[in-house]
Amino acid sequence: MGPALRRAMGAPPGAHEPPRARDSLLMNRTRLRIFQALCNSPCLTVRELSRAVGVRAPAVLWHLRKMTSRGLVARSRIPGRAAYHPAGVLDEEDLRLLSVINSDGRAGVVRAVLERPGMTQRELTAEARCSGHTLRRLVSGGALDAVRDGRQRRYYPSALLKQRREAFERRSRRFRQLLLTRLAEEGLGPELAARESWQLEVRVRVGSRTEVLRFLRSPYYFERRE
Repeated sequence: MGPALRRAMGAPPGAHEPPRARDSLLMNRTRLRIFQALCNSPCLTVRELSRAVGVRAPAVLWHLRKMTSRGLVARSRIPGRAAYHPAGVLDEEDLRLLSVINSDGRAGVVRAVLERPGMTQRELTAEARCSGHTLRRLVSGGALDAVRDGRQRRYYPSALLKQRREAFERRSRRFRQLLLTRLAEEGLGPELAARESWQLEVRVRVGSRTEVLRFLRSPYYFERRE
């Protein structure tokens, strides 16, 4: 990575040159998919990542260990689970909240509430297929607020969720720079193919192939997850 590109991406002057293809961890398509999944949906367990990328859990763990040793991915022990996330991106409050939301498919419930605040448990059960236990966990974890309305409760995005979404918005440029720097250091030659308010499309070279990766500009964009 040349000095000009280093400056454009915000990399330190002493950043390493890209490794040779055989030394690059992200030249492996499975590892690249895992890394992309963790950028878009951090704080997943090995089992959850296995489902997300369609790779057996032992293989996912093997790839995670390689990326952790290189400093691309970090492992955090959050109450009740060991979660993985891109290194150097999230603070402790992000880790706690995203671990609650991204565990066991709860992000779909949060997405539904963000799109239609004030939904009842019955409506959420029908639309997001959630249980009362899931809603209680999201409320106790600080992601949702429950407001009693007669005999039923209505669910809204919590003040903490709004605060963390806004805080990450202010850090989104740093996240973009860090992401591009990591891809460049792994020898993928990243180029921004498109930039939208909620998504980055990055063109990379994986061996002899060119691929387009799509990264959410914020892990709090639950409404934009596929």
